[in-house]
Amino acid sequence: MQAFCRASALKLCVTSCVPSSPRLASLLALQRAEEPETSVVVHEASEASLFEGLADGRYDIGIVMADTPAPHLRADLLWQDELAVALPERSPLLSYPAVPVDKLRPYTLFECCPRACEALFGPQPAIPYRSTSFALMAVQVAAGYGVGIAPRPLLERSRNWGVVMRSLADSTYRVGTHLIRPERADSPAIDRFFKRGQTVA
Repeated sequence: MQAFCRASALKLCVTSCVPSSPRLASLLALQRAEEPETSVVVHEASEASLFEGLADGRYDIGIVMADTPAPHLRADLLWQDELAVALPERSPLLSYPAVPVDKLRPYTLFECCPRACEALFGPQPAIPYRSTSFALMAVQVAAGYGVGIAPRPLLERSRNWGVVMRSLADSTYRVGTHLIRPERADSPAIDRFFKRGQTVA
């Protein structure tokens, strides 16, 4: 069993897209309200650094928009978000109430969350560029450099950025946010944190 929480603190690491989710703030607020004696120290890192930090003990748990952790790590689904399209204000794609996925192929595609385009186009998506943050993706879309694929809750908050949201046609595409932890990290505090995460879904 991995030793953890000697000072009644959970060391949580999140990847770049996760802090933009309103659910993360709700989860942390719920943790403070229901279990103030177990604080959460939040770090941000790349997916690779997060996995390394879980393996070497720098972090107790991680939250990522991925479900394929490294060996000896387990992933549990916290919540899922519907994907939508971010378009510039004069995009011809605005003629569609819901944009067909095949109409996106001629455009440069930006994603702020890992595997967003993979959810639409399969394991080898034709994506020429990937943004590193939601803000950068929104700026490039507003400037007309392409179109973005992002979780709907993020796009709903970007209406004043010169970005217009459209739903995707044909199907409902989703990305999952997972709690990642070492396989042997058996801890009641982690289990309670995970259950709180499911309640804010």
